[in-house]
Amino acid sequence: IDALNDRCILYKELSDRVIKCAFWLIKQELQRSEIVTICSYRHLDTIVPFLACILVGALVHPWWDDAMSD
Repeated sequence: IDALNDRCILYKELSDRVIKCAFWLIKQELQRSEIVTICSYRHLDTIVPFLACILVGALVHPWWDDAMSD
């Protein structure tokens, strides 16, 4: 559930999106143990690339920048 806009998705939809993103990352030649930085507002879509990176074995570095604040 996305607390900002009450949007929710089913685990099946989340799983499908994560797998699709993981295949895209592999197609981009992302290697195991490479570092991927995710800088984003905290919303439901942020978890997709985060989980996809874990799935392909990449290291995830979440980054929150105060400059992104409204």
